[in-house]
Amino acid sequence: MRSSIRFTPGLLSRLDRGGPNPKSTLEAGSLPSARRANKHGLEVLAATIWASVALSGYAQSQLFTCTTNNGTITITGYLGTNVVVAIPATINGLPVTSIEGTRSFPNAYNSAFGTFPYNNVTSVALPNSVTNIGDGAFYDCQSLTNVALPNSLTSISEAAFSLCGSLPRIELPSSLVSIGAGAFSLCSKLENIAIPEGVTNLGAGAFDASGLATVTIPSSVTRINEGTFANCSSLSSVTLPQSLVSLGVASFMSCGLTNITLPPGVVSVGIQAFLGCRGLTNITLGSGVASIGLDAFSVSGVVTLAIPAGVTNIGDGVVSYCTNLTAIAVDVDNPSYASEDGVLFNKSRTTLLAFPGSRKGSYRIPGGVTSLSSSAFYMCSGLTAVTLPDSLLNIGDSAFGGTGLSSIVVPDNVVSIEFGAFQNCSGLTNVSVGPGLADLGDGAFFNCTNLISVYFKGNAPSQDSSWPDPFQGDLDAIVYYLPGTGGWGQTFSGRPTSPWTLALPIILSSRVSPGNQTSGFGFTISWGSNQPVVVEASTDLSNPSWLSVSTNRLTNGSAYFSDPAWTNYPSRFYRLVPRP
Repeated sequence: MRSSIRFTPGLLSRLDRGGPNPKSTLEAGSLPSARRANKHGLEVLAATIWASVALSGYAQSQLFTCTTNNGTITITGYLGTNVVVAIPATINGLPVTSIEGTRSFPNAYNSAFGTFPYNNVTSVALPNSVTNIGDGAFYDCQSLTNVALPNSLTSISEAAFSLCGSLPRIELPSSLVSIGAGAFSLCSKLENIAIPEGVTNLGAGAFDASGLATVTIPSSVTRINEGTFANCSSLSSVTLPQSLVSLGVASFMSCGLTNITLPPGVVSVGIQAFLGCRGLTNITLGSGVASIGLDAFSVSGVVTLAIPAGVTNIGDGVVSYCTNLTAIAVDVDNPSYASEDGVLFNKSRTTLLAFPGSRKGSYRIPGGVTSLSSSAFYMCSGLTAVTLPDSLLNIGDSAFGGTGLSSIVVPDNVVSIEFGAFQNCSGLTNVSVGPGLADLGDGAFFNCTNLISVYFKGNAPSQDSSWPDPFQGDLDAIVYYLPGTGGWGQTFSGRPTSPWTLALPIILSSRVSPGNQTSGFGFTISWGSNQPVVVEASTDLSNPSWLSVSTNRLTNGSAYFSDPAWTNYPSRFYRLVPRP
């Protein structure tokens, strides 16, 4: 139960001096107020103040909860019943400088005007004494439609007007310097706001999920912070100042923008800055851009993207799931990146970074490429076939996720297929994997629901231990392996296994069976179980004369052949002949 004190002249000063016991001024049944120290060690008096104030020609009794701090008053609660409220400039002779809510949960507040649905205040006028609207001051005041802010105001703090879902407009004074994190978040009817010159801080999520349709950022702002305008689905136009240097993480994520031009002073475009802006068809990067973050334009409507000469860092998935994208161009003077046939590569063309999402049909990745970046082809649903080069070593996270591939041949030199590389390829039925594969990432072929056959030419690759398994959700898939390769059991990644018998015997790769051993040069022969195979040798392939060296019966489908006499010849070549 709150204590309440009916203020009489001099009471506050008596309490502060530790003077006479003020019990005679307490209302019946109330408790004495207590002194406490705030985080700065200053003495703060907590009290519920009954103030009778004159309001523009008429008088009204209003009940506020307040704290005093260094001779000023912060209002923390309104206990009256009026829906139109004017905050007094002074209470008991002390200036009211701030209004604050109280934190109820880590990300929620109790407003100074009550908690929903009991906060029915529709209009609030603040006096010229107020310099700060504190954390959660009007949080979740869903009936609030009008707020008059004074010219003395310098800061609007965290979540101050968050969830004021009926507030259609608010005029920010020219004295304002800072708009805090989430200050106007989820103000769904707030369509327009003029941010005055002099504001230097736009906090994280300041206008997140608000109803803004247009906004102009003043020249006093140099950075747009994390999620400042995220989820503003009605925001179709934004004017950025020449002073702007950086866009923070998700700063305009899932907005309704149709085009954006970054000023030349912008150096950094943050992670997911424009992710989910599906209507954003035109993006012009300024000449000063040096860094573009992970997924910066992912799931946007961009049609073409031109990378300026100064860009030296581009994050993975920068244009993934951009189904309208036809080409990516790179300035020829860029030292870090290059474009070939509209596809983005690093300068040396050893890493393929991004493929245009609107392309259809087949694509042959150029020779020399050793790595496919994370999300390089992600959600390129029109891509039905791809040829991977023999130079390839690594297939990155989600590289082909959601593509239209029906089959894939992974070359012999590929060492790793990373997390979700082929996830959600619903048309994929057949996979062939070369002998070099050492690591198969979690969910590599997750939810490839029509996958039937996966053929491995080498030993069973290692798997990460976390969920999902590489073949999770592939209920009809069977894993086939060559006899003589190792690490296979009756199941692999939850799928049944079966020996893979070829039409003719083969010599397994040196990755599976090393050639030079103490007993001589040798290799493993793989074919059908218990089948006889003749090994023949020749010293000259230009004019071969093949001689039988050994006959091998393939127990369980494989046998190891060794030639102790191989050092007697300058060179020797071998072939396998199935014996009838």
